[in-house]
Amino acid sequence: MQQRASGGKIIKMASLLLIVASILALPGSTFARAAATNPDECATAKEVRADLEAWKAELATKGLATSRITDLLSQLKLRTGYARELPDVDQGTIGTRSITIESVEDLKAKLSGRASPEHVIVVKYRLMVGKSCGEHEDHCFEGYAIQVLRPMGRSLWCSFGSDLSAEIWGPDRDYAFCPESRNPARDFAFFALTRPGRKVIQLDDYRAHCPSSGARTSHHDRSYWEIQEGSLGEIFSVTVHAQSGGPDFGKLNTVRGRLSFSGDFPKLIHFEAEEEACGADVFSENERKARAACRKSERFQVYHYASGHYSPEAASLH
Repeated sequence: MQQRASGGKIIKMASLLLIVASILALPGSTFARAAATNPDECATAKEVRADLEAWKAELATKGLATSRITDLLSQLKLRTGYARELPDVDQGTIGTRSITIESVEDLKAKLSGRASPEHVIVVKYRLMVGKSCGEHEDHCFEGYAIQVLRPMGRSLWCSFGSDLSAEIWGPDRDYAFCPESRNPARDFAFFALTRPGRKVIQLDDYRAHCPSSGARTSHHDRSYWEIQEGSLGEIFSVTVHAQSGGPDFGKLNTVRGRLSFSGDFPKLIHFEAEEEACGADVFSENERKARAACRKSERFQVYHYASGHYSPEAASLH
C-alpha cells in the first residue's frame, strides 16, 4: 500500500515537472525571453571562427588580390561594393573593381562590461570602379569595413554587426576643392555613458561635398552606439557642425554645436548649438551691409536615456 502511494507521488511530481517545463518553453514567457537574450550565448549565425592575429597580418599584406581581400572580409561577416552611388557610374566599367587596403586597426573596449574587452575591427580601404578614379575621383570610394567582436574562446568570436561600416563616394572627399575633407572620414572613441563599467562607441562622421562650382557642403555628425541584446544599436545622433555655401557666393548656413554631460548613470546629454544664416552680402565691403547679411540664433536641448535610446526634451530657442 505504501509502495503504491509513493508511486503515485512520483507520477504527480513528474507531471508537475512536465507542466513547468512546458511553461518555460513558451515563446512569450519571461523565462524563454531571458534564455533567448542570455548575454553569454551567441546565435549560430553570428559566430565567427578566425585566428584574428593571422587574419590581420594577411589582410595588411601589400599587393593582396581583391578576391582574397573579399574572402578575408567575408570571414568576419564584412562586405564591400554597397555604396548607393555605385549604379551611377559608367555601366561599362562597373564589372571591374579593385580594392586596396590602407590600414587595419584592432580597437579594444569593454562594451558589455565583461572582464575581456570586445574588439572593434576597423579596416580602411579604397574601392575603385574601372581603371581610374575619374576627373574628380567619382569612380573611387573610401571604405570603412567595421565589425564588433566578443571573444568566446580560442579563435571563436561573436559578431555584433557591421552597422558602423561605410563607403564614401570620391567627390565627398575631393581634396582639390575642399581641403577640410582631408580629415579622417570616421573617428572612434569609447567612454561610459549609460552604465558604469561598460562603454559606448562614439562615432564621429565627417563628410564634405565640394564640386569645382556650385554649392558646397560639409558636416560633422556624432552618434553613440551600445550593445543591446546581442547586437549594436544607435542610441543618440546629432549634427555637431555643418556648413553650406559656394566658392562664388559665400556661406549660406552654418551650425556650430557643443555636447556636454551631467548627472549619474545614465548621464544626461546637453546640446548647445549656434546657428547662422548668411547671404552673399557677408563679403560686402560695406561693413553695415555685411553685418546685416547674417542672422544668428541659439538652441539648447537636454536628452534623457530611456528604453534603450536618448530622447530630447522640448528645445529652448533664443
